Amino acid sequence: MPNIDPVTFGRYLLDAKLATGGMGEIFLARMKGPAGFEKKVVIKRILPQLAQSDEFVERFKDEGRLVVQLNHSNIVQIFEMGEERGQYYLAMEYVDGVDLRTVLHQLKRMGQNVVPLEIVIHILVEVAKGLAHAHSRTNDKNEKLGIIHRDVSPSNVMISREGEVKLLDFGIAKAEGQMVNSISGSLHGKFLYMSPEQAGGKSLDNRSDLFSLGSCAYEMLSGQRPFVGNNEIETLELIRNVECQPLGTLCPDLPTEVVDIIERCMAQNSTARYNSADELQRALVNYLMESRQIVTNSDVAGFIQPHVGTGAMAQPKSIDEALNMQIDALIGQPDSLEQGTQLAGESLAFGDTSSAIQITSDTSTTGRRTVPVSESDLPKASRNRILLASLILVVGILVTLNLVTLGELHKRNDIRPVAEQIQPTATETEAQKVTQAGPKQAAKPQAAKPQTSQDSIAVAKPSPPAAMKLRIRDLPADARIQIDGQSTIADKDGNYFVPSGTGDIKLLINAPGRKIVERSVKRAAGVLVEITAQLELLMKTVLIKTQAGATILVNGKMVGSGTYRAKVQPDKEVSGKIMLAGYQTRSFTATYDSGPSIHIKLKKRSTGTLEIRVLPANAEIRIDGKIVKKSSQQVNRLKISVAPGEHRLIANAPNSSQTVSRRFTIKSGQTKRLSQINLVD
Repeated sequence: MPNIDPVTFGRYLLDAKLATGGMGEIFLARMKGPAGFEKKVVIKRILPQLAQSDEFVERFKDEGRLVVQLNHSNIVQIFEMGEERGQYYLAMEYVDGVDLRTVLHQLKRMGQNVVPLEIVIHILVEVAKGLAHAHSRTNDKNEKLGIIHRDVSPSNVMISREGEVKLLDFGIAKAEGQMVNSISGSLHGKFLYMSPEQAGGKSLDNRSDLFSLGSCAYEMLSGQRPFVGNNEIETLELIRNVECQPLGTLCPDLPTEVVDIIERCMAQNSTARYNSADELQRALVNYLMESRQIVTNSDVAGFIQPHVGTGAMAQPKSIDEALNMQIDALIGQPDSLEQGTQLAGESLAFGDTSSAIQITSDTSTTGRRTVPVSESDLPKASRNRILLASLILVVGILVTLNLVTLGELHKRNDIRPVAEQIQPTATETEAQKVTQAGPKQAAKPQAAKPQTSQDSIAVAKPSPPAAMKLRIRDLPADARIQIDGQSTIADKDGNYFVPSGTGDIKLLINAPGRKIVERSVKRAAGVLVEITAQLELLMKTVLIKTQAGATILVNGKMVGSGTYRAKVQPDKEVSGKIMLAGYQTRSFTATYDSGPSIHIKLKKRSTGTLEIRVLPANAEIRIDGKIVKKSSQQVNRLKISVAPGEHRLIANAPNSSQTVSRRFTIKSGQTKRLSQINLVD
């Protein structure tokens, strides 16, 4: 991140350059106002050479006029679009957060390839809210503006420190997309999440964004992108044909309802997708409600916490960038240590613009850092940095070894009381003293010596108390834990670290299909407390799916057509029948041990053939109340397929006063001939 002295740009002060590339330059800036008013914003400034293209400028302004009207909590707001000294720019909301692409990259580095299901659903719901807002915008005549994002991808999904989800760069993709032929590499990163119609260069509507969002969900849940070819052309072909490994195959443990939602988003034909982002949002929320899962922004904030710093959001940096920042802070040249933690690196604090910009980490024309190969090539300041860096490294190693040693000593002296006895008893405390003192000292207790000033110098300061830890037994794998209102995950030993604080610990255990457990636990530093989860099972929903139009009966009553969500209690079962004309009736039973869904395919019944001759030719014939020959059909002889069993035939004619009724029984594969029916008066 090249640092600059604050530069006035219209009513903004540009404090630091975040990135530069083929489309423009990105700056962190301040918007100043009267009475000391300041607001941190991001300025996206279009490069001068692009401003010379009248076609590009017009498209850029047209899109800017639309998206500047978007004002929604799930969209990074564009405050204004303007021109300053011949340079066009956008002033955007600054988000103290990390983009989803960075989170996914860091998860892979940590060996965690997928995002927890409930977090994924929450992110999808929030993005769908933003899309629904934009897709539904109208003008003064109540005509839809037709705003489409065109680049819904992980790099354009921001997650703030508070767990807010925001969609970035809304609508600007259209103007950028027109410059593909003139900007080398600008397609890279954009096409991976395109819809089939977008990859084919066809016209788009709001459902294109839903496909892209489905591709993002696919990656979050499976840990891999759905469409990856050997080159861009091959990848585009995979997208056009929607050739990817089925999500249900990659993730067999995913609930069927979730797989169905994602697969519907990623349907090749846009008409098979959800009609709107609002409809998608309803499907996602409905799943959360039926699975009895509660997800809030604080849960998302807790999830991304390992990927952010304690100040501004930490971003990936090269080793030399990170080291230089630390050295600058030490030698009194603050290379914006505070800003650097949120601005440097390939992922920006307000969102990754790599979809349209090749980001560089300095202002050189090549965009690469040149590393000197010999000490003589280094300036004096750089040699001083290296010496100081070496000193810092040695000190860091010594501190690390000391901490490891203290940690091992602490493990040996850990107290492990039962769940209800969190504070060590007096007997336990004395026993600890005996163990720590050793057998000889314990046998001969000595009176305490008065402490002298020399003694105080020789005695090291006591180390801070070790953190308290919780171990929760009988915990389902999909359970979520909150400690003092913050979501947390277990360490490699299965323990949950308790943050420092006062008063009792507020523990919340939430697992799908089970009652939420809230408990108060006494706080005690350096203690490992074991607790039994004791989660009670809730009523479970099992989806019964069969052919469309089939009647589903439970206890003799119709409960659904084609689908039915059975509510099953832990110690009971739900049984019923499925009926459809021309098909064999089937029974089903759903128990608490059943999977999330039961698919029942009905088999067609083998039929018999009924042959009849009727006069006049315009007679109407019904079998079991269903018309099998209309009066408009001028025929005398009929062959009708009939299901096995007993049936009733009724015949009448328009100009006849007679009505004929006959009962007959037919078997599977049988051909039955009825005597002639004569309705002529």
